[in-house]
Amino acid sequence: MAITLNLGENSSSSKGKEGNWVKPTVYANIILPATTEEGKSITISLPYGVGLDTMRESEEEGTEAWVDLKKAENAFLKYLLSLSNEVEAGEGTIVPEARVEIRRVKPKNTKPSTENSYFKAISDKVTSLTTIVDEE
Repeated sequence: MAITLNLGENSSSSKGKEGNWVKPTVYANIILPATTEEGKSITISLPYGVGLDTMRESEEEGTEAWVDLKKAENAFLKYLLSLSNEVEAGEGTIVPEARVEIRRVKPKNTKPSTENSYFKAISDKVTSLTTIVDEE
């Protein structure tokens, strides 16, 4: 079973040779099974899927535990791509092992460095530290 990534000429991004975005051919759709008032089973999906064949693998560097996690993420991506080889074009399959996680990105810490608890812990011992930070 061959897994083909659709990354164009530049394997580090989803842009092709001329800088145009490469359109994915394999998607992961987030769906919700539902039933109409008439009792008909339907599937409702988000307006857009996640392109899998244009997704880069995670960099596998860092601590041993981090690298192990990144290897597992990359294996999961390859697994999902392998499932696409089992369905005809225009069809899909359900991945019963998968679940959807909704995550909100934390905003950057905008607290001034002098309000940082670590800074306060050492500022009494290093009196010139406040002057150095204020000059930045």
